Amino acid sequence: MIIHFFRRMAVSALFLGTIFACDARADEFSLTGTWTLQSMVFVDEATGKATKDFGEHPKGYSIYAPGGYLSVVINAEGRQPVSATSDHAAEQRAQLLTSMVAHAGPYRFSDGKMVLKIEVAQDPRAVGTELIRFIKVIDNNQLEAATPITDLGNGKRVKIVLTWHRVA
Repeated sequence: MIIHFFRRMAVSALFLGTIFACDARADEFSLTGTWTLQSMVFVDEATGKATKDFGEHPKGYSIYAPGGYLSVVINAEGRQPVSATSDHAAEQRAQLLTSMVAHAGPYRFSDGKMVLKIEVAQDPRAVGTELIRFIKVIDNNQLEAATPITDLGNGKRVKIVLTWHRVA
């Protein structure tokens, strides 16, 4: 019976030690550096269905500067330049704006939550707002960043999950 008690205590201590080690690691984790986008998934709130609205292989970078500033650019897969002689140049330019995300400003990070105060963005409606990402550290060079549920403006409410890999 005493042995059983000590085994339970040892397992409990191991379990709690793992939790505290993970928490300590998350608190000590630094976002500083350059990250390249590995995937971008939109998860529908109503159905749970995951889609890749920016394609299978979107391109993007997040640069977290040591002074607490962040700059992000994400391009959907398959973007093409607009020909100056195209009869549909205006429509093609508009399409390019909907197939990218770009924003920058100061950020803060604690307790697994990154908050960016957007000062510049490709969409002027975002300027002056705060963007929240819940950060899940996979390892020192890979992380997952998820938004809270977001209304895309077309009646669709989604959580956007981005996987990033540190390159520098």
